[in-house]
Order: sequence, then C-alpha cells, then structure tokens
Amino acid sequence: MSISAVELLRKSFGSLKTPVGQKIVGVFFLVQLLNFGSTTLTGTSTNLSAAALILSLVATVLGVMGTIGGLRCFRDGEFDLDNFGTNLAWPFGRLLGSNLIAGVLAYAVAFIFVGPAVLAAITSGITSVSGLTAAGAGIIALGAIGAILGLAAFIYISLALMLAQPFIAVDDMRMFEALDASIQRTRGSRLSIFTALLGLIAAYMTLLAVAALISLAAPEIVAQALSTVVLGAVMTPVGLKFLEQLSKDLSED
Repeated sequence: MSISAVELLRKSFGSLKTPVGQKIVGVFFLVQLLNFGSTTLTGTSTNLSAAALILSLVATVLGVMGTIGGLRCFRDGEFDLDNFGTNLAWPFGRLLGSNLIAGVLAYAVAFIFVGPAVLAAITSGITSVSGLTAAGAGIIALGAIGAILGLAAFIYISLALMLAQPFIAVDDMRMFEALDASIQRTRGSRLSIFTALLGLIAAYMTLLAVAALISLAAPEIVAQALSTVVLGAVMTPVGLKFLEQLSKDLSED
C-alpha cells in the first residue's frame, strides 16, 4: 500500500489539535520538565546530584509509559489512563530489544560501506582533516562514496525497522515478529516515509530556529526551557502520531 507523505505529515501535526494529542503533549511536557530540572540541578551543584538522578529516573519511567501509552491512545482515539499503566513490562523489554537490534544492524551495515574507506585513509596516513590535503583524489573519492553509501544504508535499515515500536506497543507483537512485520509492511513505501521524515526534521529545525531567535532577547534559562521542554513536549507526540498513523496506514488488509 502506497502512502502520501503530505497526508501523513498533515495527520501527524493535526493530532496537536485533538483532545488526545493535547493531553499527550501535557504528559511529555511533564517528562521534559523533569529532564530539564535534572539537567539544571546537575549543572548547579554536585550536592544535588542525588536529586538530579532521581528526577532523571522518574522522567525515564514516565517517558517509557508516555511512549507506550501515547501510541495506544492515538490508536484508540481517546485518552485512557489504562493505556499508560497496564501491560508495560513486556512491551518495554521488547521495545528496548528491538531498538537495540535496529541500531546495531543499521550501524553494522553502514560500517560495511564506510569501513573500507576508513581503512584506506588509515593506511594512507590520513589521521586528521589537514591530512586530506595531501591525500590522493582516489582516496578522497573512496571516502566520499563510502560515507554516502554508509549513510544511505543506515537510513534504509532504520526506515525498514521503524514500525516495530507501534507494532509492539499497540499490537502487542513479539520483538522479532514486530521487526519482521515492519520490514514487510514498509516495503515499497520507504521513499515516501523518508520524504515525510524530512518534513518532520524541517519542522523541528524551524521551531528550533525560532527558539534560538527568542533566546537572543531572553535569559539563558528561558532559552534552554524553550528548546528542551516546550519543543520536546510538542514534537514527541507528533512523532508518536507519525509512527502510529504509519503503522495503521500500512496495516494488512
């Protein structure tokens, strides 16, 4: 089944106007606020490191609950607290495992392409940026091709496995079942998914630029709060809706 990148982005950002999306923004506002408090305490005094650690742990737990519960609430179309508190242990372990496998696999495949270029650079005596000026055109070309292919491979693997998260959290699939389902259902739609992801990244960078402009006339702590708490609270639910909507659009008939 083909998907529309524009329609996917419209539904993802449109979720912010729904009661469910707004409540999930509130959940992640609390998570980001705890993370911000932890970072602030750590930078203020070493005597507060224990309090900072506690806040960080609480934020992590709430973040996991928010991720699983948020995906479920978007699928149900209503904000139900049971989605955040029931059947969390197995999905959490499976999410952790699937993310680990996806990350290791993506980096490993990318290194297959980048590795020869790195090895060639090392054997040619290139150990710094300045060393590139003395390198031959062939070495530079090999490095550039390796970097491009490595990045493409990393993105391709990441796109193929990205739907494991909603399949585990919402459909209660096992880890390898979810990874396989993600590979099968994203087939033929990865270019559209990549285009939509570029739209998400562009929106994030735009909001980050706005926060940076505001920071020029605001205290530093306000600027940090804007770029972490507010931006994270808004974009995280959008990302969850993106995954949930995509998994639904690519579901089997």
